Amino acid sequence: MLKPVYFPFTHLGDRAAAALQSHFDVMLLLRPFAEGLPPGMRGLERCGFLEILACDAGDEVSGAEAAAGFLEWARRHAGGVGPTGAFWQARLAGGPAGGDRSAFQLASQIKRRCQAEEPPNVADPLRAARVFLRLAQELDEQNEEVLRELMRVQTLRAEMLAAMDGRPPSPAAGAAAGEPLPPTGREEHRLTDRLSAWARLFLAAACPGPVLVTTRAAVVAHLIEASAAVRRLPLEAHRGRGEGLPAAEGAPAALRMEALADWAAAPAERIATLPLAGPGEAPVPGRGGLSGCLFPDDPPHRLLGRFAAVAPPAQMTASQALVRHTIVLLVELGSDSLL
Repeated sequence: MLKPVYFPFTHLGDRAAAALQSHFDVMLLLRPFAEGLPPGMRGLERCGFLEILACDAGDEVSGAEAAAGFLEWARRHAGGVGPTGAFWQARLAGGPAGGDRSAFQLASQIKRRCQAEEPPNVADPLRAARVFLRLAQELDEQNEEVLRELMRVQTLRAEMLAAMDGRPPSPAAGAAAGEPLPPTGREEHRLTDRLSAWARLFLAAACPGPVLVTTRAAVVAHLIEASAAVRRLPLEAHRGRGEGLPAAEGAPAALRMEALADWAAAPAERIATLPLAGPGEAPVPGRGGLSGCLFPDDPPHRLLGRFAAVAPPAQMTASQALVRHTIVLLVELGSDSLL
């Protein structure tokens, strides 16, 4: 069965999960490291909605260890590299006198190390992408905790106001009480950097899925701006199971995925019947709505390879070879959701 892939995040928040479950039966999520899941995601995995695909780069370093190592490296190089950075590092670590290692001694050691016979360490773009996504993932989890706390405070405020007015509290007062939750923008989550790092993860995982699902319109707009002849998919008639549509009248998610699979391998004549989506015209569905774009003759490994700044894999799996186009779906959450 065709499984959509959630991107470019590696953490799935409660509200995003609820919105995605109204449209899909299963969702594939890439993770930079094989490690434990937050409680909410563990529940989604147990019920069969969430399937985790962790990047296996052949190392045994956990995500926490990799993130801690990077933060330690950043702390040590806060003053820059070379003799100046070494001098200030020695001053900070060794007290006022800088210990018994002067700046000249440290500079000499740095020069000797560069002239050593051992080959220098080669940068690993995949590892850098994994560490970046791990740090972003931790930020997402912290933001979700803040959101939960804000929701709790808003609920308490609504209950207090209702008690002061002598009326029972409304069951739905929590989300609508008080000031709106802080909106999130494109720069706040560095979506461009996330997309580049996530693309490296996608290519390393050899993920065959041609259907990518996001909750950020800015991501879809960024993809459209970097592509040509993008087409809009006719998804206006599809409504989620949580939108008040009786089960007998709505297409099951499995059938909907079969239709998307047909579009992913559709001939050029059929693609030409779809309307064009120009730059800056990202789908903007209503709250909880679903919209999508099709990237003709641009399979996922080629489309994402441009953002990862790496060449697509020379050899493709059998399932990847059958995919001609990429389908990107947008599930709108509104401005009060972090992920």
